[in-house]
Amino acid sequence: MKSQASQRVIAALLICFVAVVALFALQSAPVSRTRPLVVVPPHSPPAGSPTPDADPARLAAPAGQWQVWFPYWPLTTSAPVLRALALDAQGEARGLSKTGIDLGLQPGFPGPSLYRLHPSPDRRLWVAELAYGEQVYPVVLDLKRGTVHGLPGEQAFFYAWHPDSRRVLLSAVEGWLLVDVMRGDYELLGQFDGRGAPLPVRALAYSPDGRFLADALVYAPTVAETSPKVDVGLWEGGQRTSLFTLAGGSMVAEHGLRWSPDGQVLALIADVHKEDGRQTQLWTTDARSLIPMLRGVLAREVQYNHPPAWSPNSRSIAAITHVSADEAVITIFDTNGGSRREIRPRPGGLPSHLTWSKDGRWLLFSLKRDGYSEVWRVSPDGAQQRPIAGPMPADAPFALIEGHE
Repeated sequence: MKSQASQRVIAALLICFVAVVALFALQSAPVSRTRPLVVVPPHSPPAGSPTPDADPARLAAPAGQWQVWFPYWPLTTSAPVLRALALDAQGEARGLSKTGIDLGLQPGFPGPSLYRLHPSPDRRLWVAELAYGEQVYPVVLDLKRGTVHGLPGEQAFFYAWHPDSRRVLLSAVEGWLLVDVMRGDYELLGQFDGRGAPLPVRALAYSPDGRFLADALVYAPTVAETSPKVDVGLWEGGQRTSLFTLAGGSMVAEHGLRWSPDGQVLALIADVHKEDGRQTQLWTTDARSLIPMLRGVLAREVQYNHPPAWSPNSRSIAAITHVSADEAVITIFDTNGGSRREIRPRPGGLPSHLTWSKDGRWLLFSLKRDGYSEVWRVSPDGAQQRPIAGPMPADAPFALIEGHE
């Protein structure tokens, strides 16, 4: 009896010891905290690499050549699959890849369809937005290795790449997430005003050097202020500075705020209500002088969701201008002299998804006509135009990888 009693005492002591250790561990574990949605260091330890496919070199673009990745759709009865078309330095096709990346796409509504592609700053990774009906979900593509990576967060929506080319800023049910796209872990962030209330953030963009985080806030009308407004600001060191306020501004697309490559000027595309109706306007503001400038009206009473495209030398902005609901041109704005020129696609149709080549010699775009789209290339003066890839579903995006990337 004494032996059994001793055993019970020893067992009880062991249970108590384990409970104390577990309680201490829980109390010592770091607590997840929300920190302000501000600038974070761009030079962090590199993320772990994904597992490559059997032959990564097969998907790499040789020096002096391009690859145009697009959802290849040769037949209306087929499912689009991401394939790579190799082009030489003169833009001549050198062959379509035999294999590709199957994202389970479907050509028609409700999809899934490829809605938009967002390159990392070094263009080595791409966020692909997949549309399922009215919902859009992001995944990460490593086109050279042919791999696809999911992202954490419930109902996550992509907002911006970090300058380190491995982290992305998402909004999700959990809040604002700064996600390492390879490891899959994230920091929980937040953006609040001085009273602790969440700010009405509509667009975000990191400066190329990682020093600033720009935002565009959209304020709905109130009893005190009967007109909506857009406020553009910069975050640095946990403090926000307002650059300018756009009275009557009611909408900014999630990716309608873009830094120039030299990090000096911000471009903003926003809807503004005027006495004669709703206009989609292109604005720029210098981050040093804080002087905003209206560059032009891109559309009137048209649903608009095309981001501005800066030229590599930061001297020009390419944007889609809607002549009517069924007709659009490419307008190139000179941000130094203030001039502009229009490029009208020769076969007609609706251009979208503007992308500059790294050397600035070419502007690529998706051209929709006759129920499908093609990838076209045009010189900045509009003189040289030609199709280079397709066919693909209407309004589909594409990715450009150059041989040195």
